[in-house]
Amino acid sequence: MENHRMEIDLLEYKFLKEQLKEYTEQKRQLYEYMGYEDEFLITRASLKSLNKDHLSLMVLEQRNMIRRLIDDLVPEKREAHMQFLDDLYMSKERVK
Repeated sequence: MENHRMEIDLLEYKFLKEQLKEYTEQKRQLYEYMGYEDEFLITRASLKSLNKDHLSLMVLEQRNMIRRLIDDLVPEKREAHMQFLDDLYMSKERVK
């Protein structure tokens, strides 16, 4: 495998590095939300160690992810998944 070297502007490097960080975090969160593999799941103890700001951000990012995934579905599947989510969240007793 050949090693290629390329020069880029420092600002572009920082931008790309931040984009990669965001992509990696979103991918991890999607895998965690889906329960893809046990290694991606945050344990209850780990969740308890997070502060409210981080937990709030996680919830908002997961909501955004769900919206994006559902928006990409064909209309029939979108309706079925929306109904599933409604049934799921409405059937659970809410703890006050």
